[in-house]
Amino acid sequence: MKLGKYFCPLLLLLFNSKPAMGSDPAMFLQPLLTKNDCETVSDLLGDWDSHGDLSGVWTIQVHGKNGYRLVEKREKSDTTKRPVFNLCLAHIGNDLFFDATEDVLQGPDQTSILGDDGDLIWLPLHLIGRLDIETDALHFRLLDDSWLQAELASGRLQLTHTQLAEGEFLVTAPPKELKSFALHYASDPDAFSLLEEFARNSDDVAAFCVPHPFARAERKLANLIVASVNHHFFLSA
Repeated sequence: MKLGKYFCPLLLLLFNSKPAMGSDPAMFLQPLLTKNDCETVSDLLGDWDSHGDLSGVWTIQVHGKNGYRLVEKREKSDTTKRPVFNLCLAHIGNDLFFDATEDVLQGPDQTSILGDDGDLIWLPLHLIGRLDIETDALHFRLLDDSWLQAELASGRLQLTHTQLAEGEFLVTAPPKELKSFALHYASDPDAFSLLEEFARNSDDVAAFCVPHPFARAERKLANLIVASVNHHFFLSA
C-alpha cells in the first residue's frame, strides 16, 4: 500500500502571503460548467489591470478548446511560480457565468506544477460566478461563501452537500444541479456579491508579484476536508 496525502490546489505553501481580507468566495468540488459547455467570448484576450485582491496586470489567453486562462503577467525572464486561473465561460439563461480552477505555472515553458507529484492527489476546487462585460471592463462576481453557508444552514437553499467535521458545508452537487442553482440566484445581490474588476491595460508592462487573493478560502476549506478524512487515506500501489 502507498500512503498519499489528500491535497487541494494552492494550499499556499507555494505563496507565503497575507490572506485576503473580507469575505471568502465559495468553492465547489464539482464544476458549474464542463468542457462541453465552454463558449467563445469576444473582447476578452489581452492585458487587464486589477486594483482589487488580484492587484496588478493579468493576461487573458486562449486555453484549450473554447477555454481561457487568466495569467499573472511577469517579465519573460521570470520563471518563478506564477498563479493562473483556468476559465470556462458559458451562458445560463441570459447571464454569462464562469467556472474557474486554479493552477500554478513554473519554468521557461510555464508548465503546470500542480498534480505532477505521484505521491499527492490534486483536487481542483471550482470558483463560480457571473461575468459582466462592458467596454474595456470585466466584472467577475463570485459567489459569497458566507451567504452560501447561511442559506444551507437555514434550509432555505436545497443544494446537495455534505457537512464537514467542523460544521461547515461542502457542496457536492453535480453540474446540472449547479446550473439550476445559478439560474435561480443569478440576480440575487447577496449571492454573487464578491466583486473583482479589471480594466483593459493600455501599457505592455509586467505586474509586480502580488499575494494570491483566495489564500484564506483555500486554506480554510482544505483544512476542513483534511480534518474530515483524518488527514490521510491509502491508495493501492
